[in-house]
Amino acid sequence: MWQKNYIAKSNSSYGILDHFFGLPLWLQTSCCGQMLWAYNEAHLNFLESYVQSRLRERLPDDTLGWHNGSLASRLPRWIKLTQHREKVLQKIQQLKQTL
Repeated sequence: MWQKNYIAKSNSSYGILDHFFGLPLWLQTSCCGQMLWAYNEAHLNFLESYVQSRLRERLPDDTLGWHNGSLASRLPRWIKLTQHREKVLQKIQQLKQTL
């Protein structure tokens, strides 16, 4: 349900909206023709760590096996692309400076 609201509201003139309150996120910026956003500093740190990583291994869960439940597996493809690495990291730094 929230995914439908997120998709519908992400095209608003305010950019990305919080799915619960419907208010624009503070941490968002245009990047590589898309919108880079984060909820908080911990989310920015995770994104930065993931994008900086040169080796991104996925291991199966002991009980569930291979599944699509991790935050990293849900990131959009454009963030994961090597060609966007430097630009995404630059934009993450800009967002961190607003904290």
